[in-house]
Parts: sequence; C-alpha cells; structure tokens
Amino acid sequence: MKAREALLSIEEIVKNFGDQRAIGSYYLEFSRRLEVLKLAEEYCRHGSTVLDLGAQPFIISCALMKMGFNVAAFDIDPESYREIADACDVSVVRCDLDGRCSNPYYTKYSIIIQKTEAIARYTTTVQVSRS
Repeated sequence: MKAREALLSIEEIVKNFGDQRAIGSYYLEFSRRLEVLKLAEEYCRHGSTVLDLGAQPFIISCALMKMGFNVAAFDIDPESYREIADACDVSVVRCDLDGRCSNPYYTKYSIIIQKTEAIARYTTTVQVSRS
C-alpha cells in the first residue's frame, strides 16, 4: 500500500479508538505525516523493521504497518492510545529514551521516525542504515 492510501486507511481506526486530541491530530498533521511516510516508502525496503520513537498516538506506526513494514513503536506513556496500536498490530514498547525501556529488543533499523526535538539528542545512540 502506498503512503497516502495507508494514512487514509487508518482514519476510521483513529476515530474509533482515539480521543478528540488524536482525531484532531490526525487531520492537523496529515501533511507532515504523509511526508514522513513517503520518506519511508522511498528509502526503506518493503518488509524491513522501522522504529517509531515518541510514537503515540501511533498514527504513523499504523500507516507504516499498512505499507508492509514491521514496526516497533517506542513511547514513554503508550497506554492512553494503546487501542490504536493494537488495532493495527503494532508492537509497542514503553520506553524512556534516556535508557529505561521495558523491553529493549531491536538493535538495527532501516529508518528512525522521531519527533523533531529528539533528533539531535538521540541520533548518535542508534545505528541507522539506509536500505
């Protein structure tokens, strides 16, 4: 599934399992999320593993799953939107990026999807390989 189609396909999941904040975010940040998904589409091999840091409300994670990627979604407080992730079969790890994770298991990633403020701080702590 292509990036745009994948993002559009999870609208109902967000409506069914998200709160007003998640629903509003889906529409407000649609264009930004689409650009991120297009980057994954361009630079990652189909079926590769993608790490989504700061993942809630799991909109990008769900779309990446629809696109055929394996997704590990890391977030410090995933519970408030866990139903969205579960509806998409996204693997969720409760994790503080300062090193406290409930289940640290992936060591190599095809692409790192990060919130802007985390990029400079954490890019040196993970290995990123262009597939």
